[in-house]
Amino acid sequence: MNYYEHHLGDYAQATAHLSFVEDSAYGRLLRKYYADEKPLPAELRSVQRLVGARTEEEREAVQVVLEEFFSLESDGWHNKRADAEIAKFNVKKEKARKSAEARWNANASEIDANASETPCERIANASPKHDERNALQSPDTNISTSLRSVDKTRKRASTPDCPDDVDPQTWGDWLALRKAKKAPVTETVLEQARRESRKAGLSLAEFLRVWCARGSQGLQADWLKPNERGGPHLGPPSTQHQPSKTFSAVQRLQSLKSNANHMDPQRDFGRPEPVALLGPGSDPSDGFDRGDCRDVG
Repeated sequence: MNYYEHHLGDYAQATAHLSFVEDSAYGRLLRKYYADEKPLPAELRSVQRLVGARTEEEREAVQVVLEEFFSLESDGWHNKRADAEIAKFNVKKEKARKSAEARWNANASEIDANASETPCERIANASPKHDERNALQSPDTNISTSLRSVDKTRKRASTPDCPDDVDPQTWGDWLALRKAKKAPVTETVLEQARRESRKAGLSLAEFLRVWCARGSQGLQADWLKPNERGGPHLGPPSTQHQPSKTFSAVQRLQSLKSNANHMDPQRDFGRPEPVALLGPGSDPSDGFDRGDCRDVG
């Protein structure tokens, strides 16, 4: 035997009382026992020589260990634990030998059978043997993984192409969002998005951009805020209906006139206060025009 199990706990408990020399002698005796796979010689002097005991203390330690951990029988000194380990080792060795013999015999029989076949017969018999070997193989544990791979391939194959009315950047952003949300992209989903975009008064591209900006898994027209919907209110504020500076100045002056009608004309130094009223086409930046003024009050 080139190997044996050495249980540290059991050994320490059984040999804690031994001296250093006695413990060393016990280790040498066990190693010799396992290496030869047989009991130690019955003669004490022979055992002492086998383990290299030279001094009186060493020879005495060998004798103490033999008497405590070994038993003398007709064929020599036996160790119960070592005998059990050697017996287990021999059983395993015999099983391995028989298995190897059966394997070699099977190979030899196959070689002899093939030698008697013609080349055509060997080719014809190759397929059945191959099928039988496959039938005896262990089950494929990667079936579920393969099915998931096929399912993912089908999902990728069913993804619709980018519509003509959607720019590639918006389409790519929307696909990335759907992938992040683990949501499918099918023709049904795309058609539903188109219907919702029409309800919101948006093109499909605009609707998908709003969808990406929100970062949600789904989007309906009813969920959009007023500034996200289509219509004249979208975009920057229009300047078409904003009053001009001239019109604003006229409004301010008319307001002053209305207030002046309720004032006392002689309040300030006994003179009425002139108020300039600008015509519709005048600009306050042109300065004060005496021809367009009249007394108020």
